[in-house]
Amino acid sequence: MIRRAPTLKIVLALLTVIIALGSAASIKAYPPFVTFPASAPDSGIEPVAATASQAAPKDTPEPAAAPGKAVPYLQILIYHEIGAGPNGLYVAVQNFEEQMKYLYDNGYTGITLAEGRALLEGRGNAPAGQPVVLTFDDAYRSFIDHAYPVLSKYGFKATVFVIADYTGDPNYLSWEQIADIASHGMEIGSHSRTHTLLPTLESTRLNEEIAGSKAVLEQHLGQPVSSFCYPCGEYDQTVIDAVRQAGYQQAVTVKYGWATTQSPALEIPRIRISRYLTHDKFAEMFPPQSRPSSAQQ
Repeated sequence: MIRRAPTLKIVLALLTVIIALGSAASIKAYPPFVTFPASAPDSGIEPVAATASQAAPKDTPEPAAAPGKAVPYLQILIYHEIGAGPNGLYVAVQNFEEQMKYLYDNGYTGITLAEGRALLEGRGNAPAGQPVVLTFDDAYRSFIDHAYPVLSKYGFKATVFVIADYTGDPNYLSWEQIADIASHGMEIGSHSRTHTLLPTLESTRLNEEIAGSKAVLEQHLGQPVSSFCYPCGEYDQTVIDAVRQAGYQQAVTVKYGWATTQSPALEIPRIRISRYLTHDKFAEMFPPQSRPSSAQQ
């Protein structure tokens, strides 16, 4: 007589494992700040995963929202592409619109990096509303198509980091567009000439990427360029020294964190906004604030 029970038990056990794996896969979700490598140009950025509770510095008072007062810390947000795309560097147009509307409705005002650093150093006046710095890396065409109209709608400013030698390519802003947004309050910063890994370069090439890009931007814009963004977030002390020698006043990294009064001017941290960030998680980062009335401004 053939004994079939053990075989049946094995089959049932395998089916149970398969079903369990399938159920786990079906509920898998990406955490809010996870990003994936892009094909170009920011493929070297480290993915970050954080919650709103990890964002604010501990034992730090709330920044003053009243005009005329400096702030002890700031959130500096990183955006790349606004639109549909294959990885975490893209933020959907609708999501971006909802994020900016939420900030405006809850008492926040978008400002530039240069303005933000001035506030941290006590050299500037806080805007009417809680300040948040908005930065856009790479100067993609989607900025003018999708981000700029939304920013203008809410009276927000931002800093756009331009890769000088990419300007005018099909997916990037033209010099005319860059000059136009600069004339309407957007800050233009440098993201180098070719978005190469700066620590790998010899001194002449490094100077061309850092000081050379500044010179090109200033020639086209007819105004000083004081902000720099390290390509792929890669830098070392030699690169920092070159950025300082070129005359930049502030530089941002992709290190996760809030900018504080203790942040080195040429190593300022930021918070990346990913396509996987839900609206609820975004809102957790920005508790509602009171916006001064027009009589108080």
